[in-house]
Amino acid sequence: MSLTVDLHHHVIPEFYWDATNEDGNVAGGINPPRWSLDGAIAYLDEAKIDVAIASISTPGVLIAAAVTIVVRKVTATMTQP
Repeated sequence: MSLTVDLHHHVIPEFYWDATNEDGNVAGGINPPRWSLDGAIAYLDEAKIDVAIASISTPGVLIAAAVTIVVRKVTATMTQP
């Protein structure tokens, strides 16, 4: 028996999508569609993929850059007279 495996299946939980797409400022320069478990399973079924290995989507480990931007915005707002 052979299986079809997606070795790089992007997962974008709602909290992650919200945090990386705030105010239309997309971290990583890519505005991915909203993700849902049901949608992902439907895609895997349609593509006849048996197993998917989850991978966090853009910006991935570069989320620190996005956090830095948010911190700068908050700091700038708090220090305004």
